[in-house]
Amino acid sequence: MVQRAQIPASVACQHHQQPDRHVFVVCNGETCQHAGSRKLLELLRLQTRKRQCDHDVRVSSSRKCIGHCTAAPAMVEDGRILRWVSERRLRSELLRLGISS
Repeated sequence: MVQRAQIPASVACQHHQQPDRHVFVVCNGETCQHAGSRKLLELLRLQTRKRQCDHDVRVSSSRKCIGHCTAAPAMVEDGRILRWVSERRLRSELLRLGISS
């Protein structure tokens, strides 16, 4: 039996999330807003509503900067930092996850 201390933290955290549920957090810092984070947030919400997968996807904006201003706009997808996110890249990520068609 594997002890919990031997399991990497990232894997241990995934155990507590619902299976097949994706979490997106778009940076709401000033630099990311100027770089287009609001459009990314709108696109995420539109795609999840369009595909009727609100129960599988959680979309929100951060209350403050997530600390990746030099790579704006930035966001977090399932615990992974995405930098320099364009609408095209976001669409590609959503397609990869089966959220967009």
